[in-house]
Amino acid sequence: MPKRHKGFYMDVDGEPVHMLADPNMTPETQAALEALVRAARKMVEAMPVYQCAECGQLRASAEDGVCTQCKIDDLWKGLEG
Repeated sequence: MPKRHKGFYMDVDGEPVHMLADPNMTPETQAALEALVRAARKMVEAMPVYQCAECGQLRASAEDGVCTQCKIDDLWKGLEG
C-alpha cells in the first residue's frame, strides 16, 4: 500500500500548522485536525508562566525555575568546558 501521508502546512485561524497527514483528506478529517490544533493551543495558553530565575523573562514553567532556553544554554556551557 502506498504511503499517503505527507508533510504540509495547514492554515488554522491564520496560523500555519505543520501536519503529517493525507493532503487529500475529507472535510470532516480536516475539521477534526483544526479542532485538535485549537484545543492544543487553548491548553498551552492556559498554562501559567513564571519569571525565569536566570534571564528574568516570563517563560519559565515553574516558580523559581529557569526557562528552557536558559537550561539549554547551561548544558552547552557544560559541554564546552
